[in-house]
Amino acid sequence: MESKSDLNAEFSNAFYRKLENQSSPSWLAKLKMLEGKKGKITFGGIPHKAYWFDLKRNHFSIIVDVLNEVCPHLGPFNKKTIIFQENEESDESKPLQTENPSETFKLKATSGNSLSMEQKQKGTHQKVKSDGSSSFFKGMLTSGEESPFEVKSDEPDFEFKLESFIAGERNLLAARACRAVTEMPGSAFNPFVIYGVSGSGKTHLLQGIGRELKTRHPELNVVYLTAEQFLNDFIHSIRGQKMDDFREKYRNADLFLLDDLDLIASGKQVQQELLNTLNHLRQKKKQIVITSRDAPSRISQLTDGLCNRLESGLVIDVGVPDMNSRIKILVNKAQEKGIPLSNDLAEFMAKHITGSVSRLEGALTRLGVHTTLLNEPLSIELAGMNLRDLLGKHAESMEQQRPLTGSRDLLKERILMRVCSHFQVTEKDICSKRRDQGVLKARQATIYLFREITMMSLSEMGRFFGRTHSTIHSSLKKVYQRMKSDEFFRRQLYQLRDELKENEVLPSQRDLQVNRGS
Repeated sequence: MESKSDLNAEFSNAFYRKLENQSSPSWLAKLKMLEGKKGKITFGGIPHKAYWFDLKRNHFSIIVDVLNEVCPHLGPFNKKTIIFQENEESDESKPLQTENPSETFKLKATSGNSLSMEQKQKGTHQKVKSDGSSSFFKGMLTSGEESPFEVKSDEPDFEFKLESFIAGERNLLAARACRAVTEMPGSAFNPFVIYGVSGSGKTHLLQGIGRELKTRHPELNVVYLTAEQFLNDFIHSIRGQKMDDFREKYRNADLFLLDDLDLIASGKQVQQELLNTLNHLRQKKKQIVITSRDAPSRISQLTDGLCNRLESGLVIDVGVPDMNSRIKILVNKAQEKGIPLSNDLAEFMAKHITGSVSRLEGALTRLGVHTTLLNEPLSIELAGMNLRDLLGKHAESMEQQRPLTGSRDLLKERILMRVCSHFQVTEKDICSKRRDQGVLKARQATIYLFREITMMSLSEMGRFFGRTHSTIHSSLKKVYQRMKSDEFFRRQLYQLRDELKENEVLPSQRDLQVNRGS
């Protein structure tokens, strides 16, 4: 029997040969054959569902040609027999599947492309798997169309891992506390409450704990749901006189994970039932992890009993990711999705797109779709145009500065001449490696003004000064640190910036030659 790795390697080699003379998006390098059998070829590695359309529109015929070349016996090949799965990598160690997975069923779209009420209430967070044990299809189906993904079991299939959580200064404590819970479940911190604003990573940590413990202890009975699902289940159980079943379901959990506690704050009865459930689980030393937008003491309608129980364990603020963490999150997500994101653009987005990490991820997805479907390279200028609604006032600032930055070379000349005149140095001095205070101040002023006025990227400035991207980044940080401690230097830079933005008259050519040291 031909292995997955052999068939995938044969397909990949032939596919990339076909693409050699074409300008192809970077995510195509991740395309892998997951399953190959008569009448069904499954591909994974697609980083985002938006790329399916580009794949079907621009590359589908090439895929069919290659399949006819390397495995014609598995044909015919068409849009019904070729299936694309989002973000799935092949498992090289498994043999190629030749039989349908047992005990599975096809998920069909109901009216309005929605899932049945029974499926919605399962309280699981499921995702497609390459082995056929897939979960709720999140794609776009027309009414009555079969999903290419198969579903089995209602076991929670957690999307996030603890190791993929980017921990910075503000959320390092929360990340380490989660790790401690996985090392000593039921005894380290119980209950464990994680709170923070939307998009701060609460659900990521909650799912990460569930995934880690389920991986280590497959026999655990894990209950994972939102507070809204708990409330709905409670109401239906009362109406159906099935409270015994309700209590048995939740009180037999080995690991109880509840997301968005705030959603049940207005219901006294459901809070009492939740409190009784938590007390029962805690007595049996079963781990409880809960997330909420606010700390329990700040949720105004939370009962004293429930609040006291939650505060008897560990309550910790996950914090908003700092700048470096936001940049790392963007870079990691871009790599996952196959989006060619530069460090400069990641820094620009992290700095100017305020709010939750979810907003950042949405912005990244938007740019990824743009560069894929329109085949345009990503840049800060393109981001400024496509993310205006997320950039807010900074987008207006970029628009206002556009006439000024239209001729960037001329603007750089103006900045250099003004700095040289002010600090009594030459352009050669500024670009040299001299470290005496006068030259160092002038160099720092130039870097600051280049960044503030021309919006040059760090890489562009690095090429200009003959330094690396990281050196320029470090220099820029030192400039801002110096501006905080040296008021006179700060006023100098603000004065130079304001003068240049007011389009000060250029020095004469004679001054230009003198300043350059020629």
